[in-house]
Amino acid sequence: MSNNLIQPLFERYYRAGVQSHDMSSHWHEYSSRFKVQIDADGHLTTLEGAGFGEMQQRSVVRRLVQELSIVSHLAHLPQRRRLMALRPLLARTCRAMGLAVSLDGFRQLCTLDLLMQSVAAAALPRPLRVLIIGDGFGVLSCLVKSQFPDASIVLVDLGQTLLFQASYCPKAHANRRHALAGTPGADEAEFVYCPSDTLEAIDHRRFDVAINVASMQEMDPSTVAAYFVFLRTHLAAANLFYCCNRQSKTLPDGQVSAIDAYPWSPQDRILESGLCPWHQYFLTAGIAAQGPRIFGLPVPGVSYYDGPHYHRLVQLHTESLS
Repeated sequence: MSNNLIQPLFERYYRAGVQSHDMSSHWHEYSSRFKVQIDADGHLTTLEGAGFGEMQQRSVVRRLVQELSIVSHLAHLPQRRRLMALRPLLARTCRAMGLAVSLDGFRQLCTLDLLMQSVAAAALPRPLRVLIIGDGFGVLSCLVKSQFPDASIVLVDLGQTLLFQASYCPKAHANRRHALAGTPGADEAEFVYCPSDTLEAIDHRRFDVAINVASMQEMDPSTVAAYFVFLRTHLAAANLFYCCNRQSKTLPDGQVSAIDAYPWSPQDRILESGLCPWHQYFLTAGIAAQGPRIFGLPVPGVSYYDGPHYHRLVQLHTESLS
């Protein structure tokens, strides 16, 4: 089953070197750092990513710093009791996927908690139809599936990065059905993997929930606009869209991605908006260039992300009839 996912993605996006038309200058730079090798039987022998988290980190020191980062966030988050109750799920999921528990995974757990509360409040119909755009290693998708077992999960990403999700997600949910979009059995699969350059393969689908975390900030504005068109025509009328991205990010080619400039509509119903409380800082083992200062001197061990991150939970105005 895994080879049916990995082999086609590897052949197209690594061996043939196909690059998606919507690949931004950011991902042109970062995807060149990926290390992916496959043997004659189609099994991955090397899989190393860059630009979407610390979850492959194995250093004892790094893992300790990550745990301290999580604890520091729990100390100030009001939903800490719910998050503590969910922490074993994160640990089990990461262990099954062969990944390290990190602040990146904890941020996904915070997103899951918000989603759980919001789905209940909105009384969305079941089973949920979930679209996740840009899920890195696939941790959020696996967490969502664990909490909503009857949900269908569609993962959309650049083909190069989607290979990571197609490799890791089946490890956490080995008994679920996984398929590439547009292949036989995809409509019955519980996890569907769709490269962003083949979005037409899921054009017949409708979704109740859509999620994008720290991904649209790395896209060209034209690509973000195209995704909003897709969302507005493929989300059900009663829907939730969770978006967490940088306030503003300048891509290597000079284009600027800013969350306030996304094509929001006055008809969108904003349920929550503001600085994302779990996506502002992290702890480091040394002195960071971007961190708090006291009397002009940097505070050791604390670093800010490259710019403030805002999140919005929105019921998007849509053109969907279902």
